[in-house]
Amino acid sequence: MGDSLLYRQPVSDLVVRRVPVSIGLAVYAMALAAVFTLIFGVWSAVQKGRLADHTIRLGFLFVLTTPNFWLGILLIQLLALGLHWFPVAGFGETTQEHVWYLFLPAFTLGLQLSAVLIRNLRGQIIQTLRADYVRTARAKGLAERLILLRHVLRNALTSTVTIFGLQFGYLVGGTVVVETVFAVPGMGQLLIQSITGRDYPVVQAITVISAVMVIVVNLVVDLSYSFLDPRVTYE
Repeated sequence: MGDSLLYRQPVSDLVVRRVPVSIGLAVYAMALAAVFTLIFGVWSAVQKGRLADHTIRLGFLFVLTTPNFWLGILLIQLLALGLHWFPVAGFGETTQEHVWYLFLPAFTLGLQLSAVLIRNLRGQIIQTLRADYVRTARAKGLAERLILLRHVLRNALTSTVTIFGLQFGYLVGGTVVVETVFAVPGMGQLLIQSITGRDYPVVQAITVISAVMVIVVNLVVDLSYSFLDPRVTYE
């Protein structure tokens, strides 16, 4: 990868120290987004047309249309400076501190990622609930919760998982800004510093690594189809 023009050391040494931080933040955000999507997406679909449905859709529409840097600043003002629940910025020293310090930036990214996924999952669940096999399951006397979890959710998740993989590229881009807002020592912060200092070898290296991460995640998403939908095979 060459040598850094700004830091006067091998680019690989600079990037290798930052990659685990950014990957950890991305995985953290994806895990939170998955939890938000399953909880609020299913709840919104089940409560279709009611107050809870409208509240969830309106709330996540606000999140979706809010720039991630401003959403991060709002969370800092409310949860860090106002309620003192989380640290304002930094990364910590131990594993527990890493998880604690990364919660707000991961929460910021996870909220915005789930805002897109919830709308899709809600629509897919509502559509699947009208399917003939769901009507047959109800006629057999199966409990509504069992029908929702076993027959509806797995089929409805296929398109949501696809969007999840496509949105990962935007998640990687979002970490660039969020890491700067929360002073997280990851690839995003290094990328901003390198662009400002015109350190082109570092910029190129981070771009290549980010592209590889997006490709790997999309591959994992493609392989997950066979688990969600038994009709999909890769023979």
